[in-house]
Amino acid sequence: MEVFGIGLPELLLIMVIALIVFGPGKLPEIGSALGRAIGDFRRASRELTGDLQSELAQTRSTVESALNETQAGLQGTLDAAQKELASPAAEARPPAPQAAPEAKPTSDTPDLDDADQKWLQLGTWKGDQGAPAA
Repeated sequence: MEVFGIGLPELLLIMVIALIVFGPGKLPEIGSALGRAIGDFRRASRELTGDLQSELAQTRSTVESALNETQAGLQGTLDAAQKELASPAAEARPPAPQAAPEAKPTSDTPDLDDADQKWLQLGTWKGDQGAPAA
């Protein structure tokens, strides 16, 4: 039998030294105080363990509830996206873009090449005199 790495012969030696140092009258009081201290230590460690376990369980339930709410929200979003993708393609297709009307040169402008016509369409074409086209 070993207690704290101390065997029976070492324990008997410690008891004999304690009996010599403290005497036979004080030894029962010291043993009683030592027993109470060990009991108090065990009781405090059990309380601390219980408190830590209850706090851990509370934190775990809080995290799990937040995780479940997040998963439910993501599942709802996923279901909505799948439903939208499953709808007919004609409903989901955006309308075709309309072509912008071409700017036609006025009768007082000279013949324009393609580059000048593009500048005219952008609205930044300038005539030969440097004035903006009307």
